[in-house]
Amino acid sequence: MELAIDTSTKYASIGLSLNGKMKAETQWLSGWNHTVEIGLTVRKLLETSSVFPNDIDSIFVAIGPGGYSSLRTGLSFAKGLAEANGANLYAVSTLDVQAYPFFSLNIPICSVLQVGRDQLAWSVYDPFSRKGSEVKINSPSEIVKYCNPETLFCGESAVQIDFWLKANKDHGRFVVNRDLPARYVRDLIKIGVKMKLEDYHDDLITLEPNYLRNPSIHVSEK
Repeated sequence: MELAIDTSTKYASIGLSLNGKMKAETQWLSGWNHTVEIGLTVRKLLETSSVFPNDIDSIFVAIGPGGYSSLRTGLSFAKGLAEANGANLYAVSTLDVQAYPFFSLNIPICSVLQVGRDQLAWSVYDPFSRKGSEVKINSPSEIVKYCNPETLFCGESAVQIDFWLKANKDHGRFVVNRDLPARYVRDLIKIGVKMKLEDYHDDLITLEPNYLRNPSIHVSEK
């Protein structure tokens, strides 16, 4: 069995699959309560699916970019379960999960996710190789100027791209404004299964979330 975990943002999701075939899933608006909720939610999903923790041999986890504490909570839980079960851990970019449903369109895909005020993490996916460019952080205007007119913008923060386009009367772009959450655990599973078949798993000790930004914590000068 495979367990998929995505706590990249305030929208969280988990799923169970067998050789990539979805068996059960749940998604919820966690806010920033991931630490309290992730363990209980996974336990409930396993129990209602009659699955034991030891049945899990592979764990797919969204690695970011995203929120500092939310990503860390999801990865810490995934690491702990993987170590206890001897399961393999597969880290998947959150931007990849957002872009995955649109690969069949065979046009460039720009996956965007907010990482700070007016700043978005983004990557552009080649329509042929389906590989993403280096992840960068820019404003919506800078991202739009970089991308060619055929690019489709998607992801949890695509709405910010849409706002900028409308404000600047740029109507020749393609933006997918899904109801949030803008990504699904089934796509995380599909990507993870491909990695599993290629026998490419991550090291439990060295794997870290892709924060891109440091946490908003300030040390008192007093």
